[in-house]
Amino acid sequence: MKKSYEKTSHVLFAQMGADLILATDDLPDTKFSSLLHAQALLVRTQEQPDDHQPTYTDHNKAAELQASLGNVCRQQIFARIKESIGIMLDESLDVAVQKKLVIFCRVIDEGVGQTEFAANIEVKDGKADTITQAIMDFLHDVDVPLERVSGIGTDGAAVMVGRLNGVVVKLQKQNPKLVGTWCVAHRLALVCQWASKSVPYLETVQTTLANIFDFFHYSACRYNKLRELKELMKTQVRKFKKPTNVRWLSLHESVKAVYSAWGCLCLALEREAASKNTGGAKAREILKAVKSYKFIGVICLLCDILSTLTRCSKVFQKDSIDIRQVEDMLAATSATLKDLAEHPGSVLQDFFTQVADSGHFQGITVTGSEDIVRRIRTDFVREIHQEMDKRFPANDMAVLKDLATVLDPSHLPHTQEEIREHGKEALERLLTRYEEIDGEAARDSFRLFKALLGKHREKGLQAMYQHMLLQCTETFPEFVTLAEISTTIPVTSVPCERGFSSQNLIHTSLRSCLNIKPITCCCMV
Repeated sequence: MKKSYEKTSHVLFAQMGADLILATDDLPDTKFSSLLHAQALLVRTQEQPDDHQPTYTDHNKAAELQASLGNVCRQQIFARIKESIGIMLDESLDVAVQKKLVIFCRVIDEGVGQTEFAANIEVKDGKADTITQAIMDFLHDVDVPLERVSGIGTDGAAVMVGRLNGVVVKLQKQNPKLVGTWCVAHRLALVCQWASKSVPYLETVQTTLANIFDFFHYSACRYNKLRELKELMKTQVRKFKKPTNVRWLSLHESVKAVYSAWGCLCLALEREAASKNTGGAKAREILKAVKSYKFIGVICLLCDILSTLTRCSKVFQKDSIDIRQVEDMLAATSATLKDLAEHPGSVLQDFFTQVADSGHFQGITVTGSEDIVRRIRTDFVREIHQEMDKRFPANDMAVLKDLATVLDPSHLPHTQEEIREHGKEALERLLTRYEEIDGEAARDSFRLFKALLGKHREKGLQAMYQHMLLQCTETFPEFVTLAEISTTIPVTSVPCERGFSSQNLIHTSLRSCLNIKPITCCCMV
């Protein structure tokens, strides 16, 4: 009996290991038997008994094991749900042209906020009623009442945040305490997109960048000639990128690629334009646009400005980001852009200096006036600031700002008189919103709680939340509840975008017949 158990456990361990590799590496179930045979070969080389080798290698077994693994992961995720959770959601089409709703949750695990994949739901359409019902069904399945959902983060689409019939409004009718947030990363991408559309020449630059990509991307011969020139001129080799509104700040990557190879690009286009090849006319058209002072000057300008915006976007794309980080990065970005509007950045200044001293840039003769680029710089930065003010208004995310005022040690004043009055109005607004919190106890202990904050001024907001959730549950239960709410309210829906990427790696065109259950299980694992 013991020998039989050992044999079964070894075989099951081998099968589970193979199935875990399939799920984590996005491999099809048909590779299950191949992995088991590879394991069997390793067993033989280690002179293990043959009866410890897996004998049942049908690839259908992989689906059963993945379902088991997915269920275990799902149970572990929702076992971590405490008093409140936050939901992030987004919808898209998969390769089989089926509408999918991806849901991620913000949960608390050992005092730390975690972002967890929760569900991948097939919906018949993208209407607000359909999405709302899908969310309610999901919450029912995991036995979480809507009242325990602290916030919902979306991409800001009209169907999600519509003022009258959006998904958030429909959910808030059933749970007035629910906080709806518009993903900060999506907002920043829209800032860049609409600011560039407001400056006509930047639209021309983006069209030229797309033409450069198309001209070289579909011809290995042209790309090889360009690589030869890059090697001769000892310049950095970058692949041209196509600017697109779908990918966040893809314009920056496209601009960097053209900037690094501008001299080689001009020479390559001149060679193509002078040849009798079929692309000669197109090369002359692109060369005329590219080989101008205005174009390369604006490319240098964009290198400086988009570098700042890209850094801000990368911070906003983190899974765990709090309101303090958002406010700090917005303030820093705004100040940097204001400085760039008055003084050229390092890349643009280098361009101005080289052209003024020698009349050349990257080996190409360039003539023109700096005023042309300066006017575009002023217009672009002004439009960015206007878009930022529009999409990040001062009264935005008011609940999160009140929570930060009450709970963030960095907001605490330094004089005793100011500390005594600090946060009282914000606390009253929060107590009015969250009626389940004992308001009288919170007011009585607020002064003592602020004294505790004063002892932890060096802590970041998330570190302070962790300290409170682990060590202050009995001393300050009312403020611990506020910390739980603040930790779980999402300010971004970026994890949903990553969820779509994971889904697309699993549900490829070659595996388009997969149904929703195995896809979800693989995403869980």
